[in-house]
Amino acid sequence: DKLKPMRCDLKPLMPEADAAYLAAERAANLMPGLPVDLKHTTKAQRRQFLDIRQAKTAADLLERLPEPDEAFHCVAGGRFAMWDIVPAVLSRAKPRTIESLTIATLGFSKNNADALCKLLDEKQIGRVTVLCSHYFSATSKDILKHMVAGMEQRGQTLAIRRSHAKILAMKLTGGQTMTVEASSNLRSSKNCENMSFFGDPALYQFHTRWIEEICK
Repeated sequence: DKLKPMRCDLKPLMPEADAAYLAAERAANLMPGLPVDLKHTTKAQRRQFLDIRQAKTAADLLERLPEPDEAFHCVAGGRFAMWDIVPAVLSRAKPRTIESLTIATLGFSKNNADALCKLLDEKQIGRVTVLCSHYFSATSKDILKHMVAGMEQRGQTLAIRRSHAKILAMKLTGGQTMTVEASSNLRSSKNCENMSFFGDPALYQFHTRWIEEICK
């Protein structure tokens, strides 16, 4: 028997979001981006491969910070968001302060913004740069406005660009660095996510350099 052609009637499920996305696309064409693709090469490191889908918190995952020549490659079960890694790092750091935090994320929540501002006010984080997506800026305007207000009041940097990167780059007060490359955003997604943790100072410099450059 011949297969009968199937008719598909595609209608926007969220017309408001579609309109916002198109507006963001038009605006994104005017946004600065990376002038060239970038690559950072590292030598072979000591690596651990961890299936931590049963970990309930980021602190359960991060029993210790990676050494400069060490990396942890993980798959997580969606029980915590990428933001939760920041207080988990603070709980393991000595002293418990982050000199500089650089974030690249598609989006975030109001709770993320409040938690970040609280750590800034408590001097547990010294300086923050946040890079978020133009799409998020168009579809989550109230959340963005909340974050912008908090960052501006504290003299920190937030930039909206055509970016889908998910990075946490931290320089601790003691000089140690940690970089996280992940599939997840700051806010919870309830999905399996990949996360890789690196103690390599050169990788920290690589990611902070391009993020700060694109945020100018």
